[in-house]
Amino acid sequence: MKLLTKLSLSVTTLLLFTTLVNIFFSVSSIKEIIYDLNAKVIKNDLNSMHHTILDQYLDLKEQGLERDKSHLMVLIQHISEDYLVSDQLTKLNFIILDRNKRPLFIGKHLRDKEVSLITQHFSVPAKKENLATIKMDRIVLANEEHVLFYKGIPQWGLNLIIVFPKEELYTKLNAYISQSAKLLIFVIVITLLTSFIYSKHLSNRIKIALKQIKAVTDDVLHVRIKAIKGNDEIAQLHRGLNDMTEIISDKMIMQAKAELKAINSQKEMQEKHALLSAFINTMPELAFILDEEGEYVEVFGNENQLLYQRKERLLGQKITEVLPKGVAKIIMMAIKLAITSAKTQTVSYELKISGESCFFQANITLFEHSIENKHKKQVIFIAHDVTQQINAQHEAYHLSLYDPLTDLPNRRLLIERLEQEIIRLQRHDQLGALLFIDLDDFKTINDSRGHQTGDLLLKEVARRLRKLIRKNDLACRLGGDEFVILLSNMENNIVTASSRAQTVAYKTLEMLQAPYELEGEKHQISCSIGIVMFPETGRNSHDLIKYADIAMYQAKDDGKNTVKLFAPHMQVLLENRLQLQKDLRVAIKENSLMIHLQPQYNEDSIIISAEALVRWQHPEKGFISPAEFIPIAEESGLVHALGKSVMELVLKELKILLGLGLSDQFKGIAINVSPWQFGREDYLEEVKSLLDKYQVPAKYVELEITEQTLVGNFSSFSEKMKIMQDMGIHFSIDDFGTGYSSLSYLKSLPVNMLKIDQTFIRDVTKDKNDDAIVNTIIVMAKSLGMEVIAEGVETKEQLDFLLAHECYFFQGYYFSKPVPTDVFTELLLASNKQVVENKLSS
Repeated sequence: MKLLTKLSLSVTTLLLFTTLVNIFFSVSSIKEIIYDLNAKVIKNDLNSMHHTILDQYLDLKEQGLERDKSHLMVLIQHISEDYLVSDQLTKLNFIILDRNKRPLFIGKHLRDKEVSLITQHFSVPAKKENLATIKMDRIVLANEEHVLFYKGIPQWGLNLIIVFPKEELYTKLNAYISQSAKLLIFVIVITLLTSFIYSKHLSNRIKIALKQIKAVTDDVLHVRIKAIKGNDEIAQLHRGLNDMTEIISDKMIMQAKAELKAINSQKEMQEKHALLSAFINTMPELAFILDEEGEYVEVFGNENQLLYQRKERLLGQKITEVLPKGVAKIIMMAIKLAITSAKTQTVSYELKISGESCFFQANITLFEHSIENKHKKQVIFIAHDVTQQINAQHEAYHLSLYDPLTDLPNRRLLIERLEQEIIRLQRHDQLGALLFIDLDDFKTINDSRGHQTGDLLLKEVARRLRKLIRKNDLACRLGGDEFVILLSNMENNIVTASSRAQTVAYKTLEMLQAPYELEGEKHQISCSIGIVMFPETGRNSHDLIKYADIAMYQAKDDGKNTVKLFAPHMQVLLENRLQLQKDLRVAIKENSLMIHLQPQYNEDSIIISAEALVRWQHPEKGFISPAEFIPIAEESGLVHALGKSVMELVLKELKILLGLGLSDQFKGIAINVSPWQFGREDYLEEVKSLLDKYQVPAKYVELEITEQTLVGNFSSFSEKMKIMQDMGIHFSIDDFGTGYSSLSYLKSLPVNMLKIDQTFIRDVTKDKNDDAIVNTIIVMAKSLGMEVIAEGVETKEQLDFLLAHECYFFQGYYFSKPVPTDVFTELLLASNKQVVENKLSS
């Protein structure tokens, strides 16, 4: 027998057996159920009767008759005749007991003996209380068990009792059981027959399903269940098996493809993993995974030199155990905030690693994957080394307030400190002083010995100033060779404070005059100092610096190497100087300057050339000496524009002169060039452009430069001079013998002429030293193949001396002072006429 058939018969047999057992054991239960149902009906009647009596009682109470026994009896009689449902059950009886358990009303089916037994039953102490709810007891009356249902009426002290024979509760049970048994047997027979037929049909259909499952198990995926009929569970099972087979077939194909793809993906992932590992190990940041308690879970990155401890020692430890207390506290606060807010937190901290300060900026982010961890959340901690940036910021801040060469405070820090000092001194009624220091002739050392030597000198000056000042004072470098000393906490008496400030200034003069040992050579320099007192003189930092600067310039005007205390009249001098600078700028721009030409002669008193000297006729102040406005041009940066203007005037004049048909003895005009002008990168191109503009041959232009121009810039200036000499331009060394350069420079310079300075010519016939110097210069120039011209020749004796020593070119008042261009043109034409006459006479 097949499993399904066995199952059907087993289920049917079990069902039949269970039904019979239930019938056998349920008879008593059915009795109890019927008993309870009837009892419930009786209880409902008793409860309704109680409510009816109570409602009547309330009506009597409203009329004041609730204690009238006659009305009570009428009420009870009414209830017994009209309300009771005793006719529904043949032996239902009703009895009412008073407060003393004496019968007031007795049903007609109760005998006296039964009434007596009921009365005795309720006379026991347990039944004397008034009853608030329906209760039930059992009692035997006339050899038959009865059920008593009773409830009290406290208002009248009554007890309502219904007496009901127990057997009446089961009267219909036997007929019910007989009918049910017949019906049950019929149902069982039909069920067995139907079950056998259906189980056979079901077994065949399930067998088809099992066959399909076996085919799938054996990987025979092309077989399908055919001719599926109906839409019951088995039919749905068949369709499902077909669909399942189809799906499995598709998935087998997809799985094969997926496996191939997975192999390729795995290979690709391995390559990416290798690339990622290489990237992580070369990343400039340090990366950590930390849990919520700050314990190191993982360490990434290859910046091992930045790790506070080695990687293997960090793992498993907590930040609070590794890092300094303050740093660990900051990081732990950020970790907790990152976890609670789920937002990235940024912290900055400093660590001492290998004895050096390292600065880090870290981003801390909740590790989302760690949320699945029920025990501890984790964060990703990425630390970026910002040491270079921080150091750069510190250095930038330091550079913004300190001079990079001397490391003294600069102008910005001076102004900040000065403004604070002004406020403080005003509050405490005290005085302070500002000393403005400018080195005398610093440009000479800087130009003659080079900028490197000049820088060494400035550093040494700064060192001496630091040593001089008190702790509360301040020494600053404003730039170039300008320094400032700020004196604070001085007396509140202006005379005493000024005297003390001057004492410090003279000590500064003395200290800065001491010899300097620079690169194995000794140097000496002086300075000029201007003093301003504050807040007595001014309460603005910029004004105070300006007043001290004015006083310093007054010290220079008084001969340098001295000290001047600012006085109001100095402001006027400065304003005049600034106005003159402004007017000079306008004059250069408007081409209102002019040149005078001082002729240069040979031994035959023939004009061979001239030196161009700039002149300025101010429209209001009249003639202004070059000794006054040229230093202003050099200080204000106008010297280049001034030099260019002079060259243009010279080229214009040369173009005119060359158009007059001069003799070959005329060599051209000499132009003085300042070191600042000649040192400009664009000077060579500028000269070329002007020569092209005025169409003047370069051989008629002679550039006069001083020895100081060459010193310190010899290499670049020498190269530039050679290029210009190739163009045809001539060079002469002006004021030769007054400089500090080595004479060996001359042998490699493209110089055509040496000009002997007039300081040597002035006493050439009176001072043997001057005689020797002049003679030496002439001999040296000839040996180097250069020509020599003496300037400042004013007497016949000087001329005779020079001729005797074979100097044949001259310039000075003995021949002619500087003259306007039109006068020079007349002199030149006359000289040219003399040359022609000499040729004719010879």
